Amino acid sequence: SPYAVSKLAGDMHLKTYFDSIAFPMNVIRPSNAYGPGQQLYRLMPRAAFCALTGQTFPLEGGGVAEKSFIHATDLAAAVHLIMTEGRLGETYNAGTEAAVSIRHIVEMTAAAAGIDFESFVTIAPGRATEDSRYWLDSTKIHDELGWQPQISLETGVVEMVAWARANLDALKLQTQQFSLRS
Repeated sequence: SPYAVSKLAGDMHLKTYFDSIAFPMNVIRPSNAYGPGQQLYRLMPRAAFCALTGQTFPLEGGGVAEKSFIHATDLAAAVHLIMTEGRLGETYNAGTEAAVSIRHIVEMTAAAAGIDFESFVTIAPGRATEDSRYWLDSTKIHDELGWQPQISLETGVVEMVAWARANLDALKLQTQQFSLRS
């Protein structure tokens, strides 16, 4: 995808500085991060918002794409560990053991909100540049730094729905659409 190419270019740019002038850097490649306070156009907060306001959720591509999701708290712990204990110039992946389908995430969100999944979603066209599967091998950060995610996806989804419920009035004022600015 265009995003993946731009990310790789940034990673290579930093690695070149490290190799040529010992610029102190590390690269982290995390799973898709989520957590309370996340922008409303992202998958989990949008699904929670739609579920709690009676809106149907557009399940892009039927939700067959598989991705790994990591709680923002776990990601922050990985970043801190890499900054304090990681070997300079190294790239670390930080993700979960398995990828899950987008459909599964939305099913879990519907269950946490107490609504019926089938009446909650409509099937929408998939995005042309979306990866069919996004999963990272995080063996290096596990083996070298002892990091692993602590917050389960099930716990995180329940937390996201509770956060959306507690902030529903403020969320109603936010845009649900992502606007790409260049």
